[in-house]
Amino acid sequence: MESFLKRGDKFFIALIDDAPAGFVRISEREGAYWIEEIFVQPEFRGRGIGKELIRAAEQYIGARDNAAYIMVLPQDLNAIKFWLHMGYGLLNTIELVKYLRDPPKAEDIRMFEVFGFPLFIWRWREEEYDALEAEFLATLEKFFARNSREDFLRIVTEALKRALK
Repeated sequence: MESFLKRGDKFFIALIDDAPAGFVRISEREGAYWIEEIFVQPEFRGRGIGKELIRAAEQYIGARDNAAYIMVLPQDLNAIKFWLHMGYGLLNTIELVKYLRDPPKAEDIRMFEVFGFPLFIWRWREEEYDALEAEFLATLEKFFARNSREDFLRIVTEALKRALK
């Protein structure tokens, strides 16, 4: 933790009966404020403590800048849902990787897509996708094994046009 403090990160700590219940850590990099971590002790979850910590972080950031940024792993669906519920929107962050030795095994990665580009993320041991989401992801993998990005964009565009009629 000492390295965070030397860097100037800010912490807000939630206390319940003088015991730490959770914290949020904020950093500033190149003029942008990032909510780096949020943690609530398991026994205190579901009580709105995380929301209050985020509100405190946003108030601090709002006095200094117009936007708060976060990064969430794409396979952490619960975190994504939490942040969307808190009013955050998806932004243009994409991680790229170049494997210098062995590429990952097919069973270790899962495919998503953005604008028809197949993107890969690590599979988690316990994924929390509902049935429709899991079916969509499995279908994407099958589709891109045989078809191109252009095929995907054409099919999705036509389906969306039909849905809008």
